[in-house]
Amino acid sequence: MTLVKQPFHVGLVVENVETSMDELTRALGVSWGRIQRKTLTMESTRGTAPVSVCYAYSVDGPPYLELIERRDGSVFDTVGLHHIGVWTDDPASESARLDDMGWPRESVIITGEGGWGGGLFHTGPAALRLELVDIARSGPRLINYLGGGDYALPS
Repeated sequence: MTLVKQPFHVGLVVENVETSMDELTRALGVSWGRIQRKTLTMESTRGTAPVSVCYAYSVDGPPYLELIERRDGSVFDTVGLHHIGVWTDDPASESARLDDMGWPRESVIITGEGGWGGGLFHTGPAALRLELVDIARSGPRLINYLGGGDYALPS
């Protein structure tokens, strides 16, 4: 189930993460964690493919801002509001619940073992996208990141 009804982060797709960080710092006084880069395997309505991601989270929040660099042909191919992220303790059940409500799964990161590893996005009315984030897996990663470390994602 969704543990925290309010979003803990808002994801924005941007042309350039560094430039957007600078702009939002000047406009809002937002501070940022380190830029993260990783190639992920993403399963989506477009098929399964590697996606090179570049992203950063604000350290001010919640809700945190997540900036994700635009990638053609991926779920991150359109600049603008991408998703709101909510914590869940059971991603598979929450994903099935959203599917049943008419919010189909759009994408998920596939781990090296073939399981779901994050990036679990569902799209609902008015193209509102939710990211279901496993609190047991990602909570410690976010704490590490907010403390100055890396936000390690599954391979």
